[in-house]
Amino acid sequence: MIHGGRDALAPVAAGRWLANALPSARLVEIAEAAHLPFASHAGIVAGALEALHG
Repeated sequence: MIHGGRDALAPVAAGRWLANALPSARLVEIAEAAHLPFASHAGIVAGALEALHG
């Protein structure tokens, strides 16, 4: 899971809760990103996906 720390639509606390509820989930928080981190922080998201999924 990738979540923006400044997401006003889905607060990062919700992402943390979901990551804790799903045993195999991993959460990557991008502190300065809002609701669309794949658009605003594409390089960071791409790196996170590569790290998580090889």
